[in-house]
Amino acid sequence: MNELIHRHNEQRPRHRNPMLNIYVDENEVEKAINTLNPEKPVGSDGIPAKFYKMFSSPLSKPLHHIIRQSLVHSEYPDLLKEAYITPVYKGKGPKNQPSSYRPISNLSATAKIIDHLVYTRVMNYFDATNQISKYQHGFRFDHSTQSAVIELTNKIYSAGDTGLYTGVLFVDFQQAFDFVLRDLIIQKLMMYGIRGKLLAWFYSYLTNRTCRVKVEGTLSCKYKLRGFLPQGGKLSSLLFIIFINDLPDFLKRCIAFLYADDIALCYSAKSNEEVYQAIQEDTDQIIKWCSENQMRLNASKTKFMMFHPRRNPSTESESETSHIIIDDQKIENVSSFKYLGVWLDPKLTWNEHFDVVNRKVSVRSNLINRNKKYFQFDDLKLIYDSLVLSVVNYCLPIWGNICKTKIIKLDRKIILMASSVLHNTICKRRDNLNVLEKLNWLSVNERREISTCEFIFKHVIKNSSLSATLQINYKKPPDIRQRRNSENFVQPNYRTIWARSSFLYQSIKLWNQIPNPIQCNRSLSAFTRELRQHIIHRRSDIYVYTNK
Repeated sequence: MNELIHRHNEQRPRHRNPMLNIYVDENEVEKAINTLNPEKPVGSDGIPAKFYKMFSSPLSKPLHHIIRQSLVHSEYPDLLKEAYITPVYKGKGPKNQPSSYRPISNLSATAKIIDHLVYTRVMNYFDATNQISKYQHGFRFDHSTQSAVIELTNKIYSAGDTGLYTGVLFVDFQQAFDFVLRDLIIQKLMMYGIRGKLLAWFYSYLTNRTCRVKVEGTLSCKYKLRGFLPQGGKLSSLLFIIFINDLPDFLKRCIAFLYADDIALCYSAKSNEEVYQAIQEDTDQIIKWCSENQMRLNASKTKFMMFHPRRNPSTESESETSHIIIDDQKIENVSSFKYLGVWLDPKLTWNEHFDVVNRKVSVRSNLINRNKKYFQFDDLKLIYDSLVLSVVNYCLPIWGNICKTKIIKLDRKIILMASSVLHNTICKRRDNLNVLEKLNWLSVNERREISTCEFIFKHVIKNSSLSATLQINYKKPPDIRQRRNSENFVQPNYRTIWARSSFLYQSIKLWNQIPNPIQCNRSLSAFTRELRQHIIHRRSDIYVYTNK
């Protein structure tokens, strides 16, 4: 081990200011303890997260000593390297087949605290040195699945507005986390500036990982993990995005939008043939990267879709070159694909995604309504919020600009849910506003407006690391004295109605309609509170969710 670390330390990093060690204080340890989820099961150390949270202040001192000794001596405790694996049935397939189960890894509470502390420091270093690919949205501050879908769809809309086809290859790795090798991670950590004791600590962290399978309280014997990247903690997610960070450097023509191991390989051109050719070239480059990094592509789960606003390219006649090839296998051309929880189609109509959302809302609300007699008011409202309205809210700024009749369908269901919570079996049209106000709920359009403007406030106004990729520019007022108070943005000059339904266009339109005093708030909480009050104040008896 010492020879390996010494060899890596002698190599020259990409960044001139390497990260050699991590120092944490007791306050940081206490804050990390408070991030634990008390409902998670007990891990290998036998200490429940609830116990840590109940005594976070007195426990922070001895735990700080343990963590400091671990970092100083570059040794990660062997007890914390053990994970408990719980098999969860996927809902399909024979129950006697292991492939029908999803392994859920659970680390000990102590391991999660250390993971959180090291993750925060290392991620801050990578953000400060600007080394993570700007197209990586996974497990990063100010990034999310929503930001990944926004960036991909903005690219599709912008290209389609000028008449270009956009092809996207949705790449799937075969058991991505299980095939990441320790020495390759160490090599890449060194390349990005992780050196000295911290590099040796990571080597210890990744060595001799074990697991036990836990079923109904019964533990199996101990197994050595096949791969070296443990799952169940934040740090393993960070190590994976560091591991895959150089993949975009291999590409020659395409853009790769990443969310951890989910890759959308994207290229726009005037013809189908050029799109297929470019994506095939860079698919070959990804295969080359996989060969060098001992990863595998799953050709059967990798899919291709062609986007265009005026016609459906997926239904056109296919020539011999109208397929992407991986390992002599033709990749399926699809007319719909679930990307990070959002259903895409070649024209970005969002019809299929709406159907999925509408169906989930109906099924879940009906189930809750049948059992509402067992719950108190506050519990029932919480259940609707977490299980039903969360489905509507997910990525709503992206797909929420669909036709009015579909929005009305969802609004009517929200009204019925509100009536159910209030135990009103009949809700008249004139009572719609009162029902929503009593529960402090919003209509679908109101939810979309608030979540969209919150996104702009967090990432553009507050200038997060995501702001540069959004390509949103301030207007220049004619009078320089007005510039300080002007928070409006330049509207993209899109020619087609199709492109004007994009998040980029609609978000700027919504933002520019907000009164200037609300735009100029300094905190997100104050901005959201005042925007919500403004939206509620402008309501009228004739509203989108009435039966008109």
